[in-house]
Amino acid sequence: MLNKIINVENARKQLGKLVEEASQKPVVLTLRGGQAAVLLSVERFEQLERLEAAVSARHLEESLEQLHRAVAESRVSPDAVAQAIAHAREER
Repeated sequence: MLNKIINVENARKQLGKLVEEASQKPVVLTLRGGQAAVLLSVERFEQLERLEAAVSARHLEESLEQLHRAVAESRVSPDAVAQAIAHAREER
């Protein structure tokens, strides 16, 4: 499925039509010859936000797992780690 590509000047003249088209597939807006923005349906935008949140949550889980392994391998006490985290939060 190819996206429609239109320059911003032409898009201004037919915004209502482009919003309708964006409900079916993204519309790429160009400015000075380069891609500048994408017009998406609300449903697609929300889907992308959920996907981004899921990826961020998974990245956080992986980072925490690495941190736990590093702490365990370093033989630093969990209390010392907790104190260091608390101190870092206070400094923010």
